[in-house]
Amino acid sequence: MKTTSLLSRVVVGTAAVLLSVMVSSGAWAQATTAKPDKQGEKLTEKVKAHQEGPPPAVGEIVSLTSDAIGIKDHAGKEHKFKVDAHTKYGTAAHPLKWNNFKKGEHVMVTYHGSEALVIAEVPPHGHTLANATKSHEEGTPPVAGEVVSISKDAIEIKDHAGKDHKFKIDATTKFGTIKEPLKLDHFKTGEHVLVNYKNDVATIVRDAPAHGHGHIDALTKGKGKAPVS
Repeated sequence: MKTTSLLSRVVVGTAAVLLSVMVSSGAWAQATTAKPDKQGEKLTEKVKAHQEGPPPAVGEIVSLTSDAIGIKDHAGKEHKFKVDAHTKYGTAAHPLKWNNFKKGEHVMVTYHGSEALVIAEVPPHGHTLANATKSHEEGTPPVAGEVVSISKDAIEIKDHAGKDHKFKIDATTKFGTIKEPLKLDHFKTGEHVLVNYKNDVATIVRDAPAHGHGHIDALTKGKGKAPVS
């Protein structure tokens, strides 16, 4: 009788331990799969918007202060972005300060809403195309956009404002830079590119260079919120 009672206690005790482990495991699983708070979700949306959404705005600097930057794009339209303590300048490999930039220079602005996250120089492509190069180094900046379609005859891109641009491709069109030449089949739909052009013909098509700054870091540094994974 005593043996039976002891066995019953052991069984009951073991069952209680197992139940406790199962409950704890469930709570842990629920905690690890819980959705981020609203702030976390908002940051995730911001990050996604700049990794998969609109390409950077590209233009010639028309105004620059410690509080804002104004640029004029290839079509002559002006865009203004706020600048604050969280704005990064240059690339991760070659950081700059806001006063390194001057009016008339061509820049790429990665942004969210009206806030400039990263301001970087448009690097030279290096091709010595006398007519096209001069007009694009001293005048109209290149067009930045996401490739919508590309063939041996034409390329169509969508810019940061959602506007489509189509350029002809011919035997004179160059791909990549002088240091890193590419071929037409390198470029795929959905990728971000810079297009130098003359009239309606693409003179140079190249990858939009990465600034190297983490988007999450640019969005969250100093704002008291941890990155959302």
